[in-house]
Amino acid sequence: MKKIGYIFAVILMSYFILVADDGKDDVVFTGENLRYEAGTITDGKFLIDESYEKSGITAHTPPLLLNKGGYSVQIAYRSQNDGNTAHLNHNGIDLKVIPLKADENIQTAEFELPKGSQELWIKFDYCGKGELEIQSITYSCDTSFYTDIYLVLTVFILGCSLIYLLMQKDWTEESKKKKLLIGIVLFGSAIYATYPFFTNTLLHADDLSYHLLRIEGIKDALLEGQFPVVILPEALEGNGYLNSMYPSLFLYIPALLRMMGISLVTSYKSYVFLLNAATAWIMYYSVKSISNNRKAALLAAVLYTLCPYRFTNIYARGAVGEATAMTFFPLLFAGLYHTLAGKKEKWYLLAISIIGLLHSHILSVLLAGLICVIFGICYIVPVWKEKRYLEIIKAAFWVGVLDLWWLIPFLMYYLRGSLWMSSLEWSTFEEYAVNIFTLFQTMNLSDYRNYSLGLALILCVGIAIVYLIADKIKSKEDCFLLKMLLIGIFCTYLVTNYFSGWSLMGSEIVKSLLYKIQFPWRMLAISSCIFAMTGSIWIFGSGILKDYRKVICYLLVGLTLLSTLKTIDVPVYENQDDVIAQGHIQKVIGVPYTRGRNLCYPYDYRLGGSNNDSIVSEPVLSDETKIEIWDYQKDGTKAFYRYSTSSQGQYIEVPFLAYKGYVARDENGEKIKIHKESDSCNRIRIELIGDGEEHSVSISFEGYWFMTLANFISLAALVTLVAWYIIKKSKRRLV
Repeated sequence: MKKIGYIFAVILMSYFILVADDGKDDVVFTGENLRYEAGTITDGKFLIDESYEKSGITAHTPPLLLNKGGYSVQIAYRSQNDGNTAHLNHNGIDLKVIPLKADENIQTAEFELPKGSQELWIKFDYCGKGELEIQSITYSCDTSFYTDIYLVLTVFILGCSLIYLLMQKDWTEESKKKKLLIGIVLFGSAIYATYPFFTNTLLHADDLSYHLLRIEGIKDALLEGQFPVVILPEALEGNGYLNSMYPSLFLYIPALLRMMGISLVTSYKSYVFLLNAATAWIMYYSVKSISNNRKAALLAAVLYTLCPYRFTNIYARGAVGEATAMTFFPLLFAGLYHTLAGKKEKWYLLAISIIGLLHSHILSVLLAGLICVIFGICYIVPVWKEKRYLEIIKAAFWVGVLDLWWLIPFLMYYLRGSLWMSSLEWSTFEEYAVNIFTLFQTMNLSDYRNYSLGLALILCVGIAIVYLIADKIKSKEDCFLLKMLLIGIFCTYLVTNYFSGWSLMGSEIVKSLLYKIQFPWRMLAISSCIFAMTGSIWIFGSGILKDYRKVICYLLVGLTLLSTLKTIDVPVYENQDDVIAQGHIQKVIGVPYTRGRNLCYPYDYRLGGSNNDSIVSEPVLSDETKIEIWDYQKDGTKAFYRYSTSSQGQYIEVPFLAYKGYVARDENGEKIKIHKESDSCNRIRIELIGDGEEHSVSISFEGYWFMTLANFISLAALVTLVAWYIIKKSKRRLV
């Protein structure tokens, strides 16, 4: 009977969830929501007249991020003169031009999106005479703007199913109770770490727009058949943007959610929750593998998952790559410990951590590499005597073959891609140093960026020092943790203004390294990880602290929880250049932007500094009077057109950034040479045959043969590894 009642309650709640679906609601903007160059807002309406001495595109709606499907738009207005128009613009191309007739007050237009739109606008073209008043713009969808409700329903049903299964188990055994408690604490830490996103709006973060566009771009590329994703096809109004220079494997997760119709906002928030959950579990596993102490592992997981710098990375900086990399730092230290001093058969932890870092954040890989070198030097003698170099070779081999699919394009474009990358070296490192007292801040009351360790992690350093003084070094584990602690303290020193970076700039190696790191507070990621691990392990290993252990643990957790409270006050996008509203509307606006088009795509990794002013959405002809072009089609990274010309020296520039890997072919399938337009535009230029005959050109991104080979090698290595693991597991079961 109880089972039936539980099922009935789940079904009833599922119904209420479905009823609450807001994805089908209209999206409504009033005149005051418009962004405008001339005019005024009066009583929630946008008004412009000839007194402003302005004509042309004077106002537009926020850009919408819409899925594939059928839509309609209704414009309520008042116009004194004919000649005013509304342009429905999709990714830089007009889908419809809607006349705003003087003798009517409402115009309705239906349109179909064959694929998702990153930027769908209504742009108002004022004729320069009389008054034009825009009252409201209402978008409707034939089906649903997004399918978030089905994700919520799926999570709800899975959660209810898990709870039901747990209720059926016998929890009288002490070991089972401990496992349940560990699971609850880790899950609770992930939930608490995600609480700033339990709102109906998206919080502001410095780099968030760029990473949201990367997610959307990966989705678009996957839908057009790219895998792995090298070019974000709809970026820069369809000109494309290189994806290979910034690790993005884990962003395939929110991209897949987007492919299922879930809004970009919900997809990103879901990714952050998964990231928090993974961080908690990986820290727990890493510490337990070193110390074999569940309590120490659980404490470290809470301290690290909720540490101030993780919150700053996620909610203030929007540093998605760096936040993802922090997930793998605990595993890096666990892998180094076992490879160099512990159970050397666990060398695979080192390989997994480096693979994770490689697909998260390049600068974090650089820092991890330096840490590996330091530990390698420290343990060079035992590594040689115990032949642990074989495990190091195994780790390096598997990292190489499994990551070849990403490393080959990255190195090719880095070395031969003619990319703009000088803006990556604008920081002088020292100018962003942190006052040492800032590191002690627990509640940050002055700024939503909290570049501190917090009192909890500072106390972990104190615990480590007490252990070293009173309990001494007892084992290989302690010796390794001591080296970790020293690295953590040194990294913290680099963060402070006591480190004089300028005095070391005479060395080109040091100068280059500091420029690449850019900001000293990146070191807080390593320090936070080390202090959480060493402090948690040694508090449970210390004899002198044994009687105070419980109180100290409660104090550390309490201070950590306190350090995260300020984050909820992170300012939301407050003005019309950033976001327009909360809730339902926010989910279709998607990617905030400021001051012009496509500024969310940085100049980094464009070709030779291609600027925004040079971006076009249509082909550019050398001389329109001498070239006839027809049947022009462009879809993602593919384009096709027919042409004829009787004039020699003519050309067509197709709106693609001319990254290496594009291939052009004529009507016979023969390759045509691709020219790059200039250092400011860098569009693909095709020289035309001036024989007066009809010719055709098809352009597509195909990459290179060695990129395909690298994909095959990595895939073969992955299949081999999975097969070996399954066979090994099967043999164990038979035994």
